[in-house]
Amino acid sequence: MRPAWLAPSCIAALAALAACGAEPDTTVIPTTVDWMEWPAEVKVGAPIDVRLVGGQPCGLLLELRTPASVDNSAVTFEPYFLAKQGIGPCPLPASSAPRVSIIAVGFDTTAVIGGLPADYDRVYEMRAAASSFIALPTAGLPVRTFGTIAVRLAQPDASRTLAAGFAYEYKDGAGCVRLQPRSLYRSGGYVVENADSASVLDGMVRGYLYQRAAPLCGETRVFHLESVD
Repeated sequence: MRPAWLAPSCIAALAALAACGAEPDTTVIPTTVDWMEWPAEVKVGAPIDVRLVGGQPCGLLLELRTPASVDNSAVTFEPYFLAKQGIGPCPLPASSAPRVSIIAVGFDTTAVIGGLPADYDRVYEMRAAASSFIALPTAGLPVRTFGTIAVRLAQPDASRTLAAGFAYEYKDGAGCVRLQPRSLYRSGGYVVENADSASVLDGMVRGYLYQRAAPLCGETRVFHLESVD
């Protein structure tokens, strides 16, 4: 397997940069998705907005690209940054060094999928590269399933937005429990309507966002937690 900074599957080698629209004098630095939001149901062939939150390696100011591949069973995102030649990823530590995060800042963007085909109501998996740690030369960027999306022939139910990824819970100044996606180091986050006493730290969280009839902690759009890996 490859080091974490080598090209993702959309570019099998740096010599094939043109396949992903990169210029010959640029370097590709793959990154990962920490958090994803997408509609629970969509109409067949309709464009789909997907929120992607992830890491930007070493704090470099680079151009982000978020290509998505679609096959018969899944949508897979493998985002990467383009940098001028000579601007590379963080150096790999000595083999005896502990695994450390290379993420200095995060990105928050919306990727648009042109639409998903279906001859009948069905589901696709939503996947993305989801590792955010420096790896030894034998490791690479794994692709993880964040959830599924339902494709409907009839009008879809638009009441829920699915959300999944690495996040943590915290209590704000008013004592409300909120969920904060990793890589977004700022106040805010979503109010969690079914929080328990356990703190979720760096876990794979899955749930959905929806509009409550009655506000919770002053907000009507809240997060309903379904599972934590």
